[in-house]
Amino acid sequence: EYLGLTAADRALVTLPLYYCYGRSVLQTHLYAGGSLVLDNRMAFPRRVLETLAAEGCTGFAGVPLTFEVIRRQVDVSTIPFERLRYLTQAGGAMAPETIAWVRDAFRPARLFVMYGQTEATARLSYLPPERADDKAGSIGIPIPGVELRVMDERGTEAPPGEIGELVARGDNVTPGYLDDPEQTAAILHDGWLWTGDLAERDADGFFYHRGRAKEVLKIGGHRVSPVEIEQVLARHPDVREA
Repeated sequence: EYLGLTAADRALVTLPLYYCYGRSVLQTHLYAGGSLVLDNRMAFPRRVLETLAAEGCTGFAGVPLTFEVIRRQVDVSTIPFERLRYLTQAGGAMAPETIAWVRDAFRPARLFVMYGQTEATARLSYLPPERADDKAGSIGIPIPGVELRVMDERGTEAPPGEIGELVARGDNVTPGYLDDPEQTAAILHDGWLWTGDLAERDADGFFYHRGRAKEVLKIGGHRVSPVEIEQVLARHPDVREA
């Protein structure tokens, strides 16, 4: 719905279809009556983008590393993407500098930054491209049919600006892990999926991912996510990847 997919859409997919992100691209395009071009040659990113152009693809999906590889190895300005209208990114937090580069390099195609989990088949939120400037760094708003909340350690909803665990509810949320009631009980409470991700919500209802709960470091009395450190390191001109 938020991508506006129709039977006229064709996505180029480099992602494996056994992975929830790749499979979601497959399923949404088949549901809309569209088509896919499968190309797993990301070792040769220019060939992939040339195929995207030659096949008249309207969409392209990638994880952060996909776009980092393209940024480092391909002069995108030399390839005419006449039909490309949108790009999507999920599978982890992408550096703000890379997000800005993708938006500029593939313009006028629009970039949708998204967030999801395998247990939520497979998308939970998206950032409308028109809010990319004033909501930079946000994972956006819930997709249609999904509710998101940020819960504190007491199990109550946290106020705007306070970090807590992100929980989700919707028809796309799994009923549980097969033959594993203990793990199911650990993630599902009263119909809500506890994602294990830390987040905060602003006053406008936009969510911001702040790292994985199990990975947070306590430094000098402050909770710090490794992602925050990696993003700072990635800004240094001598650091190619963090």
